[in-house]
Parts: sequence; C-alpha cells; structure tokens
Amino acid sequence: MPHGKQLLTFTLLAAILNPLPQAAAVTVTMSSDGVQQVTLDDEHEAYIPPDSGVVNVKAFGAFGDGVHDDTAAIISAIDEAYTLISPYQDGIVYFPAGTYLVSQTLKWQNSSGAWEGHLAFRGDDESTTVIQLKDDLGFTGPVIMTGSAASAGQSNGGGYDGFENFIRDLTVDIGRGNPGAVGIDFMGNNNCGMTNVGIRDYTGLGSVGLSTMRPWVGPCMFRNVTVGGFQYGVETANTEYSMTFNTLILHNQTVAGVLNNSQALSIVSPMITDAVPAIINKNPYGLVTVYGGYFYGSSASQTAIENYGGLFARDINVTGYGTSISDQSVPGSPRTVTGAITEYHSANTTFGGTSLDLKFIDTPVINSSLTQTWISVAAFGVLPDPTCQHDYTAQLTAALNSPNDVVYFPAGQYCIHNTIPITVGNKQILGFGSHLYIYGTGGAWPSVTTPVFSLAVNGPISFEDFMILSDPAVDFADTSPAVANQANHVILKNLDVRNVGNQAPGYVYQGNSVPDHQLWIENVDGSPYTFSNGERIWAQQFDVEENYNPVKVLSNDSTLWVLGLKTEQPTTVIETTGGGSTEILGGLLYPLAGSTAPAFVVDNGTSSMTYAVSAYSSTADYTTQVQVNNSGQAAAAQTAQMPPRGYGVLVPFVSTTALLTP
Repeated sequence: MPHGKQLLTFTLLAAILNPLPQAAAVTVTMSSDGVQQVTLDDEHEAYIPPDSGVVNVKAFGAFGDGVHDDTAAIISAIDEAYTLISPYQDGIVYFPAGTYLVSQTLKWQNSSGAWEGHLAFRGDDESTTVIQLKDDLGFTGPVIMTGSAASAGQSNGGGYDGFENFIRDLTVDIGRGNPGAVGIDFMGNNNCGMTNVGIRDYTGLGSVGLSTMRPWVGPCMFRNVTVGGFQYGVETANTEYSMTFNTLILHNQTVAGVLNNSQALSIVSPMITDAVPAIINKNPYGLVTVYGGYFYGSSASQTAIENYGGLFARDINVTGYGTSISDQSVPGSPRTVTGAITEYHSANTTFGGTSLDLKFIDTPVINSSLTQTWISVAAFGVLPDPTCQHDYTAQLTAALNSPNDVVYFPAGQYCIHNTIPITVGNKQILGFGSHLYIYGTGGAWPSVTTPVFSLAVNGPISFEDFMILSDPAVDFADTSPAVANQANHVILKNLDVRNVGNQAPGYVYQGNSVPDHQLWIENVDGSPYTFSNGERIWAQQFDVEENYNPVKVLSNDSTLWVLGLKTEQPTTVIETTGGGSTEILGGLLYPLAGSTAPAFVVDNGTSSMTYAVSAYSSTADYTTQVQVNNSGQAAAAQTAQMPPRGYGVLVPFVSTTALLTP
C-alpha cells in the first residue's frame, strides 16, 4: 500500500474509533456504495474573506503547482506580513490550495533577519494545501521554523516571546532524498499552536515530524495533528512551558511516536500506530498525561509507554504491544501494566485513589462554509482605529447582533468604548489576529460593573482569534469583566487577554445566572475567572497568568474539567467551593516566587489533579500544593511530600478523596 494511502487510512480510523463519541467534531455518513465517510468538522475547507487582511503568497509570485520553486515568493510574503504586524494586529500568510515547493527553511524572520512571533501560516485544507521540500537536496533542517522575538540570550528563534504563532489547515512534506529532515520546528508561547496539520515523510528517513526542542515552547495547543514516517513523530525538550494535544495521530515512526524530554504534555484522544514505543517519557522531570486513545503495536517485544518520570494514563485501548506500561519512575522498583489501561498513575505518586473521571465534551465547532453567511464589521461602518478616535459602539452592536453565522474583523486594531450587548446566538465571531483595545470614553471605562461583552443569547456563540488588551491606566484593568455571561453555550478560543486583572478585581470572564450553562475555553491566555450557578466548563490549554489577584479561578457550585493548565505568579490557581468539582489533567505551574497560599484550595468540593511545578530556587514554590476543607475535615498535600522536579515538584496524581481518607 502506498505510504500516502496509509496516512489517509489512519486519519479515518482515528475519527471512527474516537473514544469520545460525545465530541462535537466528528461526522459519520454512509455513501451509496456502503463506505463510511468520516469528516472531522474542524477540518473544513478554510474560507478566507478577501478583505480579511491576510497576505496571499500568490500575490508575491508563488505558483503552488508542485513544479516551480516557490521559496522566494513565500519569503517575500513573510516579509510583507511582518511589515503589517504591529501593536495593532498579528500577521497571516495564506496558502491557497496547491503544492508549494521549497528549497530552504521557511523561517519566521523579518526582512532584517530578526526572529519574530505574531505570525500564522494558513492553508485551505490539510488535504489540498501542501508545502513540500524539493527532492534530493540532502536537506537536514526543518521545512518550517517558527520563532520568538529575541529573549534571554536566545539567537535561534527560541525564547518566551513567540505569541500568537499558528499553523493551520495544511500539510508539510519533506520530499525524498532528504534524510534527517525535520517537518516543523515549532516555537510559540501562551496563545499558539497548530490545527489540522499533516506532517509526512514517505521515505522513513526523516528525523522528527514535530520538533519542539528550542527553549521555551508553550503553553500551546495542537489539535488534529497527523505525523507519519519519521524516526520520531514528536520530540520535546526543556522543563517549560507545557503543551496540550487533542487528536494526535502518529503512524509508521521508526524509533518512537513521542519522545518527551522533561516537558509537561497533556494529550487527549491520541491514536498511535507503530512497531515502536508510542510514548517514551525519558527522564524524571517529564510529565505525560494521556487520556482516551488507541495504541496499535505490531510487536510483542515492544512497550507502548516507557515512563521514567510522572505519568497519568486513563482509558487507553492498547493492542499489539507485549507491555502497555513499563514504569521506571522509582529506581529499583519497576512496574508493568499489560492490556487496556483503565487508570494508572506512576509509581512515584505520593497519594493513591482514583480520578473524578468527569465527562468530557469537546469544543463544538460553529462554522458555515457558505460564504454568504459571513459578514465583516466593515459592512456596518466599523473600521480599524489605532488611535481610538472613533466610538463605534452602536455599529459594533449592530454587527455582532446580525443574523449572519460568522461576523469577522479584518486584521487591525479596534477600540471598544462601551459595553457591546449580544443577544443573537448561533454565531462565530472571528478576529483574524485583530486586537481589541478596551479604551472607554476618553480613556475611562464607564463603571466598575460594566462588562466589555454582555451575553444574553440562547444559541451558542464563539469568540476566536483575538488579542484583547486593556491599557493598564484605564479603570477597566481594575474593575470590569471582559465577558459577562448569561448565555447558555459560549466558546472562547485562541484568545490572548492582557492587562485585565493585573490589579484586583478585574475579570476575563464572569458567569453566570443561567442554570446548566456550558462554557468551552480553548487556547486562552489571561485571568481571573469566576464560575458559578452550576456552570459546566471544559478548558483545554488553559493559561491563567497575568493576574495578581489572590485567586486566579474561583469555581463555585460548578464542574470544571481542564486538559493542560498553565499559570504564573504565586497565588492560588483554582479555588473550588460550594459543592463544585474540578479535574486537572496535566499542566505546569510556574509560581516564580515562594507562596504561603496553597496552589489549590477545595472548600466543600471535590477535585483530582495531575501537574508539574517549575521553580528555579528552593524558595520559589508553594509550601502547600492542595488544601482541603470538607464538612469539618481538613487535609493538605505538602510540597515536601511530592517527588522533586529540580526545585519544583511532580504531582502525578492527588485527589481530595485520597487526602481525606485516613
């Protein structure tokens, strides 16, 4: 069977066998000849409006015909995108359907050769847009190399200023005759990642499909990523800053599917089909959390998961491997698991018990491919306004309450002077990297209780692909919520919310007086949040930093499920109260300084969690990791009880039930 056919087959298998049937992103239909047709709704053919502000590579002479070398044209498009990037917008380089041959690495550098972030590559579809390395170059580098602005002495595009770096809806092919080539060398921070991306090697000679080895990748979200044919599908390094994967499909690697060197990886719904280990968690500092997937081996002598650090695994179907887990996390005391993995936490876990196993519903997709249902805010008279001279409150209100399925902001900065009420649902609001600047009237926000967006809708509503900023001098930074919600289904996705909550009591999100409300948060940076009144929240790549409030997330009488938590500053991360439940599946805490406040507080509620802590001195961690007070019973999980991770700790698993059990 040709290698390309295998790639398609495994993609279909992953959708058919998805262990999370309640996920909204899978459609299965039956054709007239009785063959199942499987569609991942996230993998729709992308629509890019002509006025969206993206940079089209064909405008710079790219052919996309699989014959001409398009390297120079693509680099010119990157240069142009970087001239547009500013404090007012991010840049997008767009690849219409076609095969684009390249002969050197596409580096995210400006025309002066300086590395930059705030850039995205977008194609039409993973199956129709291909960036392919020319054959027989003897090439050993990456095809695409994203970057960060220079930071902490990094000169190779590494750092911690790779914000808003994205790759979407395309495939990277390393060609033939390029042994040792790398598909994508990804660098990004806080609000970044890849969606609907294929990385393929038809020769089996490539080094790594997705490399995240430079300092300091993360936190980033990788959704619907397929890698085939390399030595390693995914390879990581460094102890910061965590990565989250949803639907990671790996096949035909020759050494390992995932090689984790010290990172904190959170993975849901993987499908790994290899004759080699699916996951190697290589050293004691690494943490791997994996939930709800399929590992298909072909050798009884192989092990699916080799673990030397922290591991939490749940609901994994394992076939074709002799051993499902080989756990070497406690030297001299190995443990093994065979067959299906129901729930397992590594031997270095201090506390026993089982997880809450809360129900997971994946982020719904609100999208219409019918172009007539899209409309720009420009159609209502709203234009980019870098100096905040125009109050477009009435026009924005009209735009965001239009009957259109998709309302988009062409790339630019837009200023918000007063609350925008939204009462019409079933809507996706897209930013294309635009910045929403919270300004108020004359630089003063109206009142301490005035939200930026006030939602009161019945149908679902989604905010995606924006940076939302508040001037630290504006009262909004200290007082008002970015989103005040009385809707029943809300999606916050690919958002970077800055300066909101740097002083108490500002909020990114404040809910909710509607019973049984559902909220999805995916790849969002910012805090604090308040959840209440029975809300159900599913968060993936949940980065609750930029907050000096005593509590970053207050969840009262609500159910909070998190895959991939990231935070900074030494304040309490999540406080669960009022009978609420919180489950944390992987992530990284980075307190930066010592704290007498517990990392997590559970006051008359339940919780289970797995995570890691990074610290760079013996006094830069929490003293107490988890503090529980339930019906007069009190208990705590202390930092000194946890396995060390340098000056930080690993928490492979801890639960309120175990803490309160004598």
